Amino acid sequence: MIRRNKFNAKKVTVDGIQFDSKREAAYYGELKLRERAGEVVSLRCHPTFTLTAHGKTICKFKPDFVFGDSNLRMADRAIRYVDVKSPPTAKKADFRLKKKLFEAQYGVELEIVF
Repeated sequence: MIRRNKFNAKKVTVDGIQFDSKREAAYYGELKLRERAGEVVSLRCHPTFTLTAHGKTICKFKPDFVFGDSNLRMADRAIRYVDVKSPPTAKKADFRLKKKLFEAQYGVELEIVF
């Protein structure tokens, strides 16, 4: 039996990397083009971050993409953390909690791309 996604997202494999949706794979394609143009550097897909509280591991969090954006002004240039979501999945309580924990623990903003 094939397990279906609750939101009908279809898993897609590109460059040997499995993405949870066509939208996420398409965003990866855009980032790869920008990387070739020199606008994106150090692109990583699905890096793992451990979320902890009071020295105890709560869970793991894997944003979809982490990269440096060289299109930003030098003063604003930073590492970007991006998660590709549909509006219904972005509203899920567990995702919102993980996003808040991630941002608080690592002191960065997680960008949501719809």
